[in-house]
Amino acid sequence: MPNISAPDLTGNRYGSFLVIGITKVVSNDGFRRTLQICRCDCGNIRTIEASVLRRGKQKSCGCYRNDVYGMGNTAEYNAWYGAKQRCYDHKHNYYRDYGGRGITMSSEWRASFLTFLADMGFKHSPQHSLERINNNKGYSKDNCKWVTRIEQHSNTRANVYVTAFGERFTVAEWGRRLGVSCACVHAALKRGRTIEWLARRDVCSPLSLYRISALAADTSVSVRSMTVSPKESCS
Repeated sequence: MPNISAPDLTGNRYGSFLVIGITKVVSNDGFRRTLQICRCDCGNIRTIEASVLRRGKQKSCGCYRNDVYGMGNTAEYNAWYGAKQRCYDHKHNYYRDYGGRGITMSSEWRASFLTFLADMGFKHSPQHSLERINNNKGYSKDNCKWVTRIEQHSNTRANVYVTAFGERFTVAEWGRRLGVSCACVHAALKRGRTIEWLARRDVCSPLSLYRISALAADTSVSVRSMTVSPKESCS
C-alpha cells in the first residue's frame, strides 16, 4: 500500500489550531496519509493535512465564523485576532516581542471575540488602534484601550528605559523626577546628552522644548545667561 509521508507538526500553532499529535489514515484511493491532530482554541478537535495548515487554508474549526456573526472583516476583529497571533503564534513576525517575552491574552478574550468587543467597544475612529496601558502586561479588559497612532507613538517613546545615577527608569519617569516633560528628555537624549547633564540645576530650570534642544546641540550656549519666561516651561 503506498505511503505518503508527512511531517510531524506537533507543538506548532496555525491560526486557532494547536497541533497536538499525528494519526495515519487510509484514504479512499488506497493511500496511507498522515494527518495532523489539531485542537482549536474553542476545544474542538480536527484532523487536517499538513499542507492545508502550512498554506493557511484552514485556521479554525469554523467556530470564529459562528462567533463573530459576520464581523470577521471588521477593524475590531482584526485588532483582536492580530493581538492573539502575536501572543501565541510562534511563527508570527512579532511573536518574540509579545508571546516570546510572556505577553498573553486573558482567557476570556482568547476564547471569544464577542467578549473582547463587549469589553472594548467599537473603535472611536479609523485612526484608533488597540494599545496596552502597561507594556509589561498582557491583553485584558483592565490593560487595554483604543488610542490614536500619535498617542501610541508617544506611549512607546515614554516607555524607553534609560540608566543614570545607577538607577534605571523610563524616559517619562525621568521627566517627572527632573520636573520637565518627556519630550524635553527625549530632545536632550537625541542630541547626545545624558540624564546627568539634564539634571544639572542650571539646565533643569523651566525651559521650553526649543531651548532644551538648542542647549543640547550647542555646548557654547550658557544656560545661566538666558532669560526664560515662565510661559516657556515644559508641561
